[in-house]
Amino acid sequence: MRCIEDLADDPYPEGAKKLIGAEIYRIRSGDYRIAYIVRARKLIVLILKVGNRKEFYDRIKEVEKRAKALLE
Repeated sequence: MRCIEDLADDPYPEGAKKLIGAEIYRIRSGDYRIAYIVRARKLIVLILKVGNRKEFYDRIKEVEKRAKALLE
């Protein structure tokens, strides 16, 4: 997906949304959603989840917790 590659140049593109109560950002690509975390100090963009919008938000908090552990 081109939009994932574009995150390397601009981790906060137009339409990016920060999820409430989380460090996760979300962008849309058609019927799909891409969740990611940005670590600006080292310019790390970690893609957490790509999925169809119907089940995208299922277990997103669990995914965030695992990602934070990886980045520590």
